[in-house]
Amino acid sequence: MKPLSPCHSRRELPGIDDRFVCLHPKVFATHNVVPYEMCRQCALWRDRPPAEFRPMPPRLLERLQGSPCRHLGEHTGLRDCPTCQGHVRVKVFACRHPRHVETTLAECELCEDFKPPSVSTSH
Repeated sequence: MKPLSPCHSRRELPGIDDRFVCLHPKVFATHNVVPYEMCRQCALWRDRPPAEFRPMPPRLLERLQGSPCRHLGEHTGLRDCPTCQGHVRVKVFACRHPRHVETTLAECELCEDFKPPSVSTSH
C-alpha cells in the first residue's frame, strides 16, 4: 500500500493497517472507521484542522475484533427495521444490562454500556 498523506483527523489502529479511525466531523462511518482506499482518496487533510474532532469511540478495538458484549443475551424475536428499504426485520436479543431489556446487534455495537466478555483465569 502506498503511504498516506499526513492527516490531522486520522488515528491509526494498533495492529490494523488497512483501516483507520477518522475523527473529522465531515466524515461519517460506522465507529468512525474508514478503509485505506477511502482515506487515500479523501482531501480533507488539505483543509485546516476542524475546531472540534469527533470523540474516539469507546472500546473500539474490542468491537473491531468481534468481541461480543457480555450483556448480550439470547435471540428473542424480530423487529421491523424503520430505516431499511422494503420490508426488513432485524433480530432482537435480550440484554442483561440493568438499563436495557432488549437490543439489536447494531444498537449493541453503539451502546455506551458495551462491555467485552470477562476473561476468566485459573491458577
